[in-house]
Amino acid sequence: GTSFSLTCSSYIELDQFRTTRINKKANANIRNLTNKIDATVYTGVDATMLHVDKRLMGKEYDLIIFNFPRASTMTGVTNENANLMLNFFLSAKQKLC
Repeated sequence: GTSFSLTCSSYIELDQFRTTRINKKANANIRNLTNKIDATVYTGVDATMLHVDKRLMGKEYDLIIFNFPRASTMTGVTNENANLMLNFFLSAKQKLC
């Protein structure tokens, strides 16, 4: 069979979820990911700094997916969103096998 590992992350720190309306759902999702499919879950991950995050040191990935990237609440292409994507790609490139 095929072996794989899954690492999931959130920019929001776990403690910050407590102040949101999705706290229970976020905690349930984390429990399901870790208990049911043995995923590793990290919170407080800056997708533009993957290459220097101490928790990710020494790890390489076949695939990195950045769901819902937004640097601002503005819709469409903004300088902030363009810079976010550029910096994500530069950082992710260093973590790929």
